Amino acid sequence: NQKDGLKSVNISAICQTAENQNKYYIGTGGGGLYIFSPYDSQKFAKVECVHSLDNINVSGIITDKDEHIWVCAQEGIFVLEKKGYQFVCVKQYHKIAGIPLVSPTGIVYDINGNCWISTFGSGIFLINDKTEKAFTAQSGSISDNVLTIYSESKSNVWAGTQDSGLLKFNGVVFQPVTAGPMDKAIWAIAEDNRGNLYLGSGESGLY
Repeated sequence: NQKDGLKSVNISAICQTAENQNKYYIGTGGGGLYIFSPYDSQKFAKVECVHSLDNINVSGIITDKDEHIWVCAQEGIFVLEKKGYQFVCVKQYHKIAGIPLVSPTGIVYDINGNCWISTFGSGIFLINDKTEKAFTAQSGSISDNVLTIYSESKSNVWAGTQDSGLLKFNGVVFQPVTAGPMDKAIWAIAEDNRGNLYLGSGESGLY
């Protein structure tokens, strides 16, 4: 990989670019952000014009309706705008709703245009055009140790935690889902084309 321009072997996030289906943003653990162009001679190009991204530990990448790139990393949330061949960091989040972000683990947009951010240590955060909100154990949610966040086709938002299993947003707070015996650690959530959810657990396989 290094001969193709990729200087990190720890790949932690992948997201298709908004403008080209054959290009991808690649997030690394400690090596920053890259653009992957599998059909070009130089397959990997590091995003170097934003110095705050140089050595970050990326945990998630999404693009919004305005084609901004949202980079979720252990060091915070970075919102990038592409101008020609250059990138500009137009916003950084180290706090949301006045609460520090502790180890962000995931980021997702729901069908209503809300941005959800999960963290391992400070709960779940919501950002939209009108407001910022925090959902923490102190404010009534079950766990601050969130491993993954997922929004499905019916607009429900789900969260997998380290210590409290699966949570579902009820419009006010995140509450636990009781559907029989379930592992306390839910690491991954996915939906099939019939609307069924699949959960990857820490010790009990796939639900």
